[in-house]
Amino acid sequence: MARYFDITALTTLISLDAERKGQASFTVTNATTASIRGDAVVIPKSGAKPEWFTIDHASRHYDPSASEQLSVSIDAGMDAPPATYGFQVRVLLGGGVPEEQFDDGPLVKFDVTEIPVPPQQPPTPPQKRGIPWWVFLIAGLIALVVIGGIVAFVLTRPKPSTLTVVTVVINDNGFTATPGEFSLHVAGVSATPSDFAGAGPPGTTVTLNAGNFEVKEDLKANYFRTFSGDCSGVMGSGQAKTCFVTNDDWLIIFPPIILPLPFPIQNL
Repeated sequence: MARYFDITALTTLISLDAERKGQASFTVTNATTASIRGDAVVIPKSGAKPEWFTIDHASRHYDPSASEQLSVSIDAGMDAPPATYGFQVRVLLGGGVPEEQFDDGPLVKFDVTEIPVPPQQPPTPPQKRGIPWWVFLIAGLIALVVIGGIVAFVLTRPKPSTLTVVTVVINDNGFTATPGEFSLHVAGVSATPSDFAGAGPPGTTVTLNAGNFEVKEDLKANYFRTFSGDCSGVMGSGQAKTCFVTNDDWLIIFPPIILPLPFPIQNL
């Protein structure tokens, strides 16, 4: 078989990149003394597929003893199973018999490796969303309403009133009772205390809310009682009133009665 082309490879082992792509370079020399045309094709080996290969300017004119640089691009794709593949460059004599008039270059191999699994990145936590402005507005309005309600309650709430009850005892008829022996009662709105023993000056202070009130005292034998000052009526908010309860002893002295005798008195 006549030799038409001398084909050499820059290297017979090609390294593919991460995308499984690479490039092989060949030198094709006209081995005849005539000007000829050469048509280059790729012969896949070891399970390689023809669609993986592309020749740059496959058909060229070669002068006698002249050389041309031939470039073959490889793209195995991401679906190719990992293995060692190969190919040869065949240059056909232009216008000749393809089955007989050609020359093959050396076997060039390349490895298709496993696609590295990228490291899993931890999931990105969702970004915290800021609090909407209207939340602060509503919170401020609520705070104003609450503060306003507290202020209004403090300013308008009923102020406690005070009633001072002074028990006066007059013993000018032989009796000896003291103020503490008299039982007094205050009927009023939330009166505190409402039942207590009498007390002389300065008396007993009773707190109560605005409204009707009345001071009462239990009866005690041999004493008249009189009320003076503010012992009943209407108590205003925050007012202070004083009630005097005077207890005066009494003794009824009957005049002598001359009774007629049924018999005459004889002189002794």
